Amino acid sequence: MCTDNSLTIATQELESAFSVAEEWLTTNKESINSINVYPVPDGDTGTNMLLTLKAAIKEVQKNKYHSVSEFTEKLAYGALLGARGNSGVILSQMLKGFSESFKQHKDITAESMALGLEGAAKKAYSALANPAEGTMLSVLRDAAKSAVDQLKTSASVTDTLKISIDQAEESVEKTKEQLPELIEAGVVDAGAIGVLVILEGLYFGLSEITPPDLPKFEVAYLNFEHSEDDFGFCTEFLIKNTLLNKKEIEQKLESVEGQSIIVVGDERIMHIHVHMEIPDNAITIGKEIGEVENIKIENMQEQHEALKNKSKIDKKLEPQNIGIIAVLQGDGFKDIYRELGVVHFIDGGQGANPATGEMLTLSKEIATENCVILANNKNVIAAAHQASELSDGFIKVITSTSPAIGIVAALEYDSDGELNEMLDAMNNAITSSHSLEITTAVKDAMIENQAVKAGEYIAMIDGKLISTNINLMQIISDVLNTIKEADLITLYAGDMINQEEAKFIKKYLEENYKDIDIELHNGGQPLYHILGSIE
Repeated sequence: MCTDNSLTIATQELESAFSVAEEWLTTNKESINSINVYPVPDGDTGTNMLLTLKAAIKEVQKNKYHSVSEFTEKLAYGALLGARGNSGVILSQMLKGFSESFKQHKDITAESMALGLEGAAKKAYSALANPAEGTMLSVLRDAAKSAVDQLKTSASVTDTLKISIDQAEESVEKTKEQLPELIEAGVVDAGAIGVLVILEGLYFGLSEITPPDLPKFEVAYLNFEHSEDDFGFCTEFLIKNTLLNKKEIEQKLESVEGQSIIVVGDERIMHIHVHMEIPDNAITIGKEIGEVENIKIENMQEQHEALKNKSKIDKKLEPQNIGIIAVLQGDGFKDIYRELGVVHFIDGGQGANPATGEMLTLSKEIATENCVILANNKNVIAAAHQASELSDGFIKVITSTSPAIGIVAALEYDSDGELNEMLDAMNNAITSSHSLEITTAVKDAMIENQAVKAGEYIAMIDGKLISTNINLMQIISDVLNTIKEADLITLYAGDMINQEEAKFIKKYLEENYKDIDIELHNGGQPLYHILGSIE
């Protein structure tokens, strides 16, 4: 049994942990598929990573092993033979690097685990001719570095994994700012999520924690109407006893206009992955230089079309008795709302008022009896009430004044509940809570007889000016010090606060407000540095 303080774990425990990782990846497969836009939006990253991991585990299960080195070697070999797609081949190389690291270690310790992750990242990077940042590669590299750094403070295997997961979470979020395809789609990298899920699964397994029943996030419904429509074929095969080395094979594939080329393995067996307009050209090269096996050709254009059609269909989720729509901005907020069962959003907030017609249309699509709208901004409330009037009462409006307050109401949502009881509970939750806002003045102004200069931070509670300051930490402190009673204060950082600043704020709150239950989450909202609820 592996506990949080375990210094060494048995190889059988690691095998069991990989099985848990497979289980957790299975749960998240469709969610990962739904955000697969890089390098090709063909919607199979989750599937390919899962099939590769399954092949790796199957190889271990059918062959006995007598050491961790043998176990990881068989795991890597199974992944090489069964690798599927771009992400699967990269995963196989991660497992290969993990395996090579354990040739130097007889025991599974915090150090060998951290160095195994480091070896996995290095091997995967070396497998690609042009590795890209903002992918599963960079996420594992960052996670591995944190795991190695963790060795200075802890010798626990699970602590080492946990710190790598925390870093992976941050790195995954960065991916949607690093690649043009992800920036345009507004999603994180699918393969990066896959790596994070596998690390989490290993941690769950070694800690004897049952993985959640639900995936990390709901299936996304992306708009592919304007995406490029010429993706060719994903072509994969094995070459045994090849006459050429890795570089020579890559050059031959490039000469026939191959794209996304990955060649991995050794002189005994090579796994070839390439995107081609004419897949026979790649297979012909393979047959010229060795024994070709396990040919797999997938029409990426057909996969992409299927994904587009699936996205259109899935957007029309089965209507609920009582639907709910949140008007808001900020990916962090959306993630939190999804956890509460709110999966339909309309973009809107300060300076971005949604159309009444949009509320009417969406409400009719998602609900059969009634639809609740969380206005989440004082400027949206009027439009929401107008939509309610035009719907003859089908739409019910909750007059939340910020996404932070909307969350307090969303906690009471029940799609199959009694409508009036639910509305009462939502409204009571709002009236018993207070909203907190910190933003900056865009121009010199007088607010409640107080002069405010452009660029100064402004802190308000329930719309009432509390403080102004040129220092963010000082104004956070000022506004918190005015709160006399609270069971819980929940703060949400806006998109102008980077991860390092958020860490600093969180540490500051922990050190200076030990007697108050304060949480800090990523909201990702524009304009407001901090939004919050006081309960």
